Amino acid sequence: MIIVAALLFCVYFLLGYVEDRNLKISNAILFIILSFVLKFSIDVTKTADYDNYLYLLALERSDFSIKTLMAEPYFFQLGALLYKYYPKEQSLTFFYESSFMFSTIFFVWLGFLKNVSTFNKIVVFSLYYSFF
Repeated sequence: MIIVAALLFCVYFLLGYVEDRNLKISNAILFIILSFVLKFSIDVTKTADYDNYLYLLALERSDFSIKTLMAEPYFFQLGALLYKYYPKEQSLTFFYESSFMFSTIFFVWLGFLKNVSTFNKIVVFSLYYSFF
């Protein structure tokens, strides 16, 4: 798993650094594939924040409040909506997978931007993957 994470970092660096459009596209495809490999090699229930989110999801009511706006509003609102129709474990797994999808799309988009330096792209990518 560490090798996949190191490869993911190298591919993302090349995605931000390379100017050729064809190489950027091939690096983006490789980045997406490696992201999926890394994502599905980690069991969602073994993550550090899974139990805390599961507990909060069970306590959360479906009404809107200032507390949810100041925290992670999309998580609680989406979780409360999903929790009405699905078991809480399945709702939380859906949340993790949708968050993964959005972050992968964001980093591919960021990799293609020309007005952001490679250094800034790598800093954002490194901070995201080290903290989240």
